[in-house]
Amino acid sequence: MKKFVFFSVVAGLLSFAANAQEWISFGSKSIGSPPEVIIGQSDNQEVSFTVSLSGMYVESRSEASGSYKRLSMPQCQVV
Repeated sequence: MKKFVFFSVVAGLLSFAANAQEWISFGSKSIGSPPEVIIGQSDNQEVSFTVSLSGMYVESRSEASGSYKRLSMPQCQVV
């Protein structure tokens, strides 16, 4: 029974570590800073804006179809 519990805990920790996110910084802002959106111009015909990213999270994922990297931005919905 102790071996089963031990291996269950180790397997859980390894799966957590395998799905850990890594922060890739694009500048000097702190980890997890949300994107900044600046509206440049807006009228009845068009809207122009600039999105500034301080970085992104990268997470390695394994599915039945293969392995891939999932990219996400802080405080943004992942689809």
